[in-house]
Amino acid sequence: MSEFVIPASDTGADALFLQFKNAMAAHGTGLGYDAVAIDDTIAAYTDFHADLTTVTNTKAAARAAVKSKEEQRVTSSTIVRAYAQQIKNNPLATNAIKTAFGINVTTSATPPVTVPSSLSAAPSAAGSCLIRWNKNGNISGTVYLIETKIGDTGEWTFSATSTKASYKDTAATPGVQKSYRVRAQRGSATSEPCSSVTIYNGEGEGFGGLQVAA
Repeated sequence: MSEFVIPASDTGADALFLQFKNAMAAHGTGLGYDAVAIDDTIAAYTDFHADLTTVTNTKAAARAAVKSKEEQRVTSSTIVRAYAQQIKNNPLATNAIKTAFGINVTTSATPPVTVPSSLSAAPSAAGSCLIRWNKNGNISGTVYLIETKIGDTGEWTFSATSTKASYKDTAATPGVQKSYRVRAQRGSATSEPCSSVTIYNGEGEGFGGLQVAA
């Protein structure tokens, strides 16, 4: 029994439409089909192929744009954090001036902050990553600072804050290696960073691999 199945994948369907068009051009007249039928099969292939090409190119451009944005965030954050550190140490900078720059000058609360522990990461193929950690005794009112690094040689940079023991990064591009670490902050006191985790590093299982690194 003859059977005709159109593949579920776009690339498979595109290849079949091309094969069908070429076969119609070679054998259609002999089978009694006129120019209209031949033109129909040509359009069936060319129209779909054009749309598929547009979608493929758009996806590639979007991935490139996200990568460029992440790289620029690292650059911009490095510049701003360097100046912020200088301002914090500048004897001419009053608390009001530091606050104007977004520098926290409140008095730390007791007990002292502790380093978060047990950091883990769960990346997804859709381009996001959920990280979780243990508060390690930090009390209510503690803010957690999420820092990220792109690749092996990138600089650690501040990315976001959370008052919970979790954070969802929606800018984790599959295939782009990214590392996370977390600090605890309360008042003017900030802990050392916890041990980092790295995703999309090409090792292990899952979406490009997940490795816990000290």
